[in-house]
Amino acid sequence: MEQDNNQSELVDLSQVLNETGPTPTKGREDKGGRKIPSVYRLIMKLSGGVIKTEKQATLAAVFLIILLNIITFSLLFGGKDKTQSVNQAQMAAPMAAQKK
Repeated sequence: MEQDNNQSELVDLSQVLNETGPTPTKGREDKGGRKIPSVYRLIMKLSGGVIKTEKQATLAAVFLIILLNIITFSLLFGGKDKTQSVNQAQMAAPMAAQKK
């Protein structure tokens, strides 16, 4: 019976929420009040304090992407020339022995 009485009472929390102020946002914000994306926050954190702004983190991310693409393409397409030159050298050795 007592629980029924407690449930029938309505509590207005709108004023309490307004008094506490704005709700905290997760993560850091820049000077403009915008939330910094988590990837940029990670870059800032891993840089050891060298990268301090979102713009610097953006440039670091672009540089990292370009560097990784260069490494990937060099590994994918750079290895074919080495295997062909080794095969040509192996084929040339028996031919030189036959000429003697």
